Amino acid sequence: MMKPSYMKKALLFSVVLNLFFASYFFSTHFWAEQAAPATITVLRQAIRELSPQGQDAFKEAFLGNGGLILETKDAMAQKRLSMLKKIGEAEFNQEELAALMAETADLTRATQKGMQALFLQAIMDLSVEDRKKLSDSLVKNREYHTNFNILKKEQ
Repeated sequence: MMKPSYMKKALLFSVVLNLFFASYFFSTHFWAEQAAPATITVLRQAIRELSPQGQDAFKEAFLGNGGLILETKDAMAQKRLSMLKKIGEAEFNQEELAALMAETADLTRATQKGMQALFLQAIMDLSVEDRKKLSDSLVKNREYHTNFNILKKEQ
């Protein structure tokens, strides 16, 4: 039979272990924010649901003409990196940082416009059924994450 001091230690260990699991459960299931997936991930998932012809329309639009987008995206990534490095410099210059931020914003808008043009090109080549599938998938995802975030804010 266990001595009383061992029973106290075992009971204390059991309580601590239960508290650990309870706190882990509550933190992951009730308080954790659920971020919406990246737009590109959502779009890829929606494209996979299309017919082979619909998938080909997106491949043609983005693979055939995506080089320009990649150039602006790479330039944007370089500007962002320069901006982040500028923040940590000992000789901090607010005007230079503001200029880098403005250039980054311009490149971000240019990249977005290019992506929208390619997206529009691909949509124009879709059948009515594929456009409906694409729309339904994107709307369903947007509504889910919008409603989920609204519920989280009310709590």
